[in-house]
Amino acid sequence: MTHRHCRAADDRVMNPRTVSALLLAALGVVVLALWGDPFSLQLVAYLPILIAGWLTGSDKAPAAGEVLGSWVLWRSVLILVAAGVLFWLARRTWPREHLLGHLDRPRLRRVLYSSVAIAAACPLFYAVTRIAWVLGIPLGLDAEFLESIQSIVNNGLVLGLLAVGGAVLTIGLLRPWGEVFPRWMPFVGGKPVPVRFVTRFACGVAFLVAAASAYFIRAMVTGSEISMAPAGAERYWGAWLPEMVWPVWALALAVAAVAYAERRRRAATEAYAPAR
Repeated sequence: MTHRHCRAADDRVMNPRTVSALLLAALGVVVLALWGDPFSLQLVAYLPILIAGWLTGSDKAPAAGEVLGSWVLWRSVLILVAAGVLFWLARRTWPREHLLGHLDRPRLRRVLYSSVAIAAACPLFYAVTRIAWVLGIPLGLDAEFLESIQSIVNNGLVLGLLAVGGAVLTIGLLRPWGEVFPRWMPFVGGKPVPVRFVTRFACGVAFLVAAASAYFIRAMVTGSEISMAPAGAERYWGAWLPEMVWPVWALALAVAAVAYAERRRRAATEAYAPAR
């Protein structure tokens, strides 16, 4: 490598914009690691149940004012907003327009397929435990503890089914229906799936999962109780081990979304490129 090429490489490494972007992203990670919690994710997951309860007037559903007026929830939202602004600034500061634009086609394909595989497997690990509990199988628990939490296992079933749905949608990043809506779908059938919608939705889920995972990891590292779980849940691996892989899930899902967007961008560029 010539001296000029070495100097150009060093300039890229020491680019002030790159350093600034990395620092901003690191601050975002710190905010999530120290103060992230699962309450925003929990609200999103349970929202259909809450809405159904409010519409039917169920006495088991908390009042809308009680949910929306909770400081715990708004604190969770504020933390997400703070971390989100830091990550947004990091992305805007990053000198390269396309994050994975430097990868050749085979490497981009490997990144996409491997990240999708990981991002789909992690939620399935969680789903298996929760669905097993509904079926009466004390996977990761003991029979006595499972009996004591029968009143809430259906909540776990809802979360488990959402996790399965998330895994299916993640696999869709590799499938034709992840690029073009199936024709049987009303109004949008046969139309291209908006790339920005997919990437923002996936990154939003990754963001919520990352914040939630930080809470569980802090609880297990410090040996404290999981406040949102039944007393004694931290003694059983089924109640906490699936959440320990959520940081991997969040990172893999974000990478998969970016790789998906890059593949769609290249496909569109090639489609509109003039014939030679």
